[in-house]
Amino acid sequence: MNTKCKHCGGDMNLAEDGKSLICPYCGSTEIIEESDAVKIQQIRSDANAEIEREKLKHELEKDKLKSEISREKSFKKASGRSFWSFSPRYL
Repeated sequence: MNTKCKHCGGDMNLAEDGKSLICPYCGSTEIIEESDAVKIQQIRSDANAEIEREKLKHELEKDKLKSEISREKSFKKASGRSFWSFSPRYL
């Protein structure tokens, strides 16, 4: 970023926080203002990320429920099969 200092005319450098500029010659600082368009885009990005996290969470819960139902069904089948397979022998 090549911005001139308003006090001494030197080239300003981006500060470590990324939100301000610092003049290496006179030490003055300037805060970088975000435009409304940048703020709106950041809000949209955050909202989309939250939606994706919720979708993933929902899919994981759905898969977990399917797995539990499948285990219950296979347990019921196995339990029923073993009972009926041994019953005729003892009748």
